Amino acid sequence: MNDLPTINLDGRTYGVRVTYADVLRVREQVGVDLFAIAERGDFGVINSSIEKVVNVVFCLLHRQLKDNYGDLKTAKEAFENALDGETLEQVVNAWQEAMINFIPCLAVREAARLQLQKMTQAQALATIQMIIDTLSLGANVKLSDTPELSE
Repeated sequence: MNDLPTINLDGRTYGVRVTYADVLRVREQVGVDLFAIAERGDFGVINSSIEKVVNVVFCLLHRQLKDNYGDLKTAKEAFENALDGETLEQVVNAWQEAMINFIPCLAVREAARLQLQKMTQAQALATIQMIIDTLSLGANVKLSDTPELSE
């Protein structure tokens, strides 16, 4: 098994691990079937929603967070307040690695890793293209075209 993926929140490190009990709890509390993801190695269902990923990861970390913050309400608030862009990236990456580690079949695990790598590369390329397109569009806009900037 690979090293336990981690997330750093407010100076503390939390290990993200998926267990059978977690899968049952996530299905009940979040409505996401991690068994189906593990069987198919298909992350597309959940990765299309940052909110779902955050809710699943909170469910996976709830005991660690509760131990740290004293109660679940405070833990959830602290968790949500710590989620900026960089931390959200950690959450997504840790979730994906933990889920891959949970897949019981080595061949499916390796296929899921490959799929995830390709999907991550495609998303990065799409984001880069969007930035280039936005910058190109911005270069064609004159200050006089934007009233709030022309003064």
